[in-house]
Amino acid sequence: MLDLDSGTVPFVGDGKRADALKPFWKRLRCSGAKVEAVAIDMSPADIQTVTNHLSRAAIVFDHFHVIKLFNEKLDPTRREPQRLREALKLNDSLAAAGSLKEELREL
Repeated sequence: MLDLDSGTVPFVGDGKRADALKPFWKRLRCSGAKVEAVAIDMSPADIQTVTNHLSRAAIVFDHFHVIKLFNEKLDPTRREPQRLREALKLNDSLAAAGSLKEELREL
């Protein structure tokens, strides 16, 4: 965890599970600190944990995970032109044969 205002690390948990944060939530409650926003990744577990302990805090998704999700959604769109070019290339010989047929008809 990182306090963005002070740049300090107020807590380092042992592990990645929600249980690792139990001491932090207890210390936070005792301190009476008012948390306005929490930046987290998009994992449902993290969202649930923050919602359970800081129901009034805004949840902000971190930049890295937002960009990663956008890229995952964008990849199929990026691939579309390549697939179209490949499909059109398959038709090259058919188009050439059709053109030759029409030229033959004109003779």
